[in-house]
Amino acid sequence: MSAEQIAKNIFAGIEEVKRVFRDNPEQMMALQTEINDIQHILGLYDHDAVALVKLAKELRNCLRKRWQLKDELRLLKPVYELLCKHEDFCEDLNRTKRDVDNLISVQEYREFSPRIRTDLEPSLLKKKNDLEKLKLVMEQRNAS
Repeated sequence: MSAEQIAKNIFAGIEEVKRVFRDNPEQMMALQTEINDIQHILGLYDHDAVALVKLAKELRNCLRKRWQLKDELRLLKPVYELLCKHEDFCEDLNRTKRDVDNLISVQEYREFSPRIRTDLEPSLLKKKNDLEKLKLVMEQRNAS
């Protein structure tokens, strides 16, 4: 795994923990409201067997989704608390991610220039090859 990918994964993981702690409580409240609606419909109105089964399935699905969100919060709580405790770390990590991105772009566009063997300069070699090709073409034209 590359340094770029490691930095992106760390940053994405931290952002995902923050997203879960921001979004899950809202989703849980919406699901709880839906659960309350279903319970009120079950309690206040008479239903046939088919409607009761349908409402029971919807209630079960809402409960399972809410439990899943709740379990996810419980599992990530220690990580979230650690991040809150060390908010400077998150800022440092953002700075480090920018530094890694800058280094990647610098490395992507870097060029090599020989210090001692200047005859091996890529641009000089290309010019030399171009001149040799031109000379060969001219010789072939003259031969014709």
